Amino acid sequence: MLPSKYALGGLSSEQSSKTVTVGRRRPVKPVNYVLKTIESRVNSAADKSSEDIEMVPMDDFSEVEAISDYVVHRRNQGLTSDEVMDLDLEDAHVSPSALDYAYLVVDTNFLLSHLNILDDLKKTGSKYKLKVVVPMAAIKELDGLKKSTRIADLDGELSGKSVGHLARWANDWIYAALATNSDSVVGQKMSQVIDKFATQDDAILDCCLFYQKTYPSSLVVLLSNDKNLCMKALTNEVLTVSYRPKMTAKLIGEMVLNENQRRNVQSPRSPIDLLDQLHNHSQTPEPVAMESNNHVKADQDIKNIISSEIQKLTIGAVDKCMRTAYGDDLDLIRDYERSNIRNLNDVLRVLELFWLPVFSSYLKRSKISFQKSRVQENTKFAEVPHNQADLIAFVGFWSEILKRIYEKEMNQTENNALAQLTQRWRNLAQNSG
Repeated sequence: MLPSKYALGGLSSEQSSKTVTVGRRRPVKPVNYVLKTIESRVNSAADKSSEDIEMVPMDDFSEVEAISDYVVHRRNQGLTSDEVMDLDLEDAHVSPSALDYAYLVVDTNFLLSHLNILDDLKKTGSKYKLKVVVPMAAIKELDGLKKSTRIADLDGELSGKSVGHLARWANDWIYAALATNSDSVVGQKMSQVIDKFATQDDAILDCCLFYQKTYPSSLVVLLSNDKNLCMKALTNEVLTVSYRPKMTAKLIGEMVLNENQRRNVQSPRSPIDLLDQLHNHSQTPEPVAMESNNHVKADQDIKNIISSEIQKLTIGAVDKCMRTAYGDDLDLIRDYERSNIRNLNDVLRVLELFWLPVFSSYLKRSKISFQKSRVQENTKFAEVPHNQADLIAFVGFWSEILKRIYEKEMNQTENNALAQLTQRWRNLAQNSG
């Protein structure tokens, strides 16, 4: 029974001073220390300087998840900016020339959470042969986030003010890298898209797919902490990197370099790779008028070089056709094994064996055929030519095959590079003695 002032004895002085409550006691809400930790670290960094690019790393799964959830929430609300930074990306240093480099496409949440790692990747890009690609969608999202001044008024919600600081620092970092023509950071051009109607995380995936299609011989990796986006990327055969404890730029760089080197060993050089090598190392001897043995040696060097370059490209082109035709079932094809194709004679054998099911469709507009009645006359193109006439015919034969395959299988950049190489082969053949 509750004490009452109307009782016979009334209330004692102690009872009078007590507060009487009605109903169940409400549980005390736990303080979200993760959010408070992020807020504290970001605000502390912001108080230091309003001009420096601060890098506040998220070193805990809970912190990373909080940032990622915030970005997803903003995406779902469509709260992104249609503006871009005051930098003309069409004119910026965004066209990488090193085709053996890997491309790391970075998501917005990764820019917010791991700017320190990205900065280290920028500094070591040439060492690990990688370039950080900033999608246009990420730039727009950062622009929208940096303008947010809303303070969280709901329990368990990160404040827009703190995220705004992170977005502003990431935005400044990107601007500084692009404005100074960084060799290791590139921005996605407005024209570098496959689906121009893609938005938000689909637009970031589209950036990955554009680089994957444009540079088929290069490794493309998505850096993101968004699980749904990573699943989309993996479905489209794009590798992903997400936060792990003790993750560093060194670990990412070494992983990317090893994977890229492994792929390059398995895949022959593209025509772009060969052109880049020729421009840098000028390995082709000039066909100068020399006497006797020296002249013969120079001509033979030209024949060997042309034959070697053609062999590298045709092995890769033939394998590409087989993979297009059979897909995942290629491993079940009894008479084909990529590792067994080592020279042009092996290439001719594959063209003959799979002429009707695969290669006839590529060469139907060509005079070249691998029907049984024509097989014997093609065998002469398996060996290094002995004289100028044979070399000219050799170049014509293989250039035609490569041209027809590339028209169907490769992008315009690869086709343009092939055209330059075939013209070079013709010129060398015509000038050889």
